[in-house]
Amino acid sequence: MMALQERLGRNKTILANFSYLSLLQVFAILFPLLTYPYLLRVIGLELYGVIIFAQSIINYVSLVINFGFNMSGARNVAIYKQDRARLSRIVTSIYWCKFILWLLFQIDVIIYILGNFKSNYKELFDIIYIKWYNFVGNGGIF
Repeated sequence: MMALQERLGRNKTILANFSYLSLLQVFAILFPLLTYPYLLRVIGLELYGVIIFAQSIINYVSLVINFGFNMSGARNVAIYKQDRARLSRIVTSIYWCKFILWLLFQIDVIIYILGNFKSNYKELFDIIYIKWYNFVGNGGIF
């Protein structure tokens, strides 16, 4: 019993971080279960389908933009953590690559919207942009 208390005392930070992350995961699971019925009732099934479709497009684009940068960036930061100049170049290059990919997506969507301006899917593109900027604003890219 004493050994367990001693180990918990030495790993208090790890235990606290684990608890906070577990609590965050519980809320991430429960929040949609509580909000989706209300959301469906307010916006209706058709618009909800459009929102989910837009969200899936954003998820695919974010997958392309973030692909590998989290792993290779973290590895390079861990390797060169003592060399501040090299570390600065690594972080800056990752941000620039992500920004360029994001900009290419923006240009692609604008061209597609202008090419199909007469379509009935203008609300879809509005929702895509709202979801996209929500994703960017929550730190999804940077």
